[in-house]
This record gives sequence, structure tokens and C-alpha cells, in this order.
Amino acid sequence: MGYWIVDGRKLTNEEYAELQRQQELEKQRSRAETQRLAKQLGEAYAALKEHLRQNPEDDQQITDERMLDQQVYQNLRHNLERANHAPR
Repeated sequence: MGYWIVDGRKLTNEEYAELQRQQELEKQRSRAETQRLAKQLGEAYAALKEHLRQNPEDDQQITDERMLDQQVYQNLRHNLERANHAPR
């Protein structure tokens, strides 16, 4: 019977397989949360744009900070698209 050494612990093949399964589940949960948050961010941004379009009297001047927020949003969208196309 084979065994694995992980973090100083001796694991059987079955225990190692379970550890790998748990690690993969955690990665999947993390990816799902990233996608959920990116979607939420995109929806909030779209809602803000629509609000400003419908309420021009709220004329918000774009500041460096808002431009930075836009860049962060664009980077998140780009990374999400790359993640969606990554092989699994």
C-alpha cells in the first residue's frame, strides 16, 4: 500500500485523493465567488451609468478616482473573460 507525505503527515492513497478533491472544491468555490462578485460589480456599474443617463441634473464630473475605478472595472472584466475561456 502506497502513501503520501503532505505537510509532514502520512496519508493513504484514499486520504490523499480526498485531500485533492477538497482542494479542487475550494478552488471551484473561489472561482464561483470571483465570478459572482465581478457580475455584481458590472451590474452596479451599469445601474450607475443608467441612473446618470436618466438624471443629467446629477451631472457627475469624472475625476481621476472615477477613471481609476473604470480601469479597475475594465481589468476585472478582461480577467473574467480570460477565466471563462480557460480550460478546465
